[in-house]
Amino acid sequence: MAANFLVDTALTTLLRAATNSSYEPLRQRARKILQEEEAHRVHAEGWIRRLAADELMRPTLAHQLGRMWDDAFTWFGQADDPTVGDLVRAGLLSAQPDALRQHLVDRVGPLLTQVGLADDLLHRALPWHRWDAAGRRLRAAT
Repeated sequence: MAANFLVDTALTTLLRAATNSSYEPLRQRARKILQEEEAHRVHAEGWIRRLAADELMRPTLAHQLGRMWDDAFTWFGQADDPTVGDLVRAGLLSAQPDALRQHLVDRVGPLLTQVGLADDLLHRALPWHRWDAAGRRLRAAT
């Protein structure tokens, strides 16, 4: 559920940045996928509320959100990421990595705050020392 909530929302954030893309097929697909993603969001948010309210499951949920957080929030790349920068300059995306990250925070932060799981996550430093720009993912922690 943590992956569904965070990673799916990160993907949705990227798709939102493509809804006014200069490339019509991307723009059309992004809009279509976003319509379908609404059901996923409602489902994930409902489960986050349920799991956070369950005394036995809450610690596991908090742990798993922490595990997925770094992957979801680094996925857009560093602030000066050349790949995303090229996509923005080409008119394919409307936002740079830091703006995408802020949109993601704006999307997941209110629910995490509501269920009391936001404090450690929202102020967490991202592990850029593990970032693999070519693979667009974090290397495994050693």
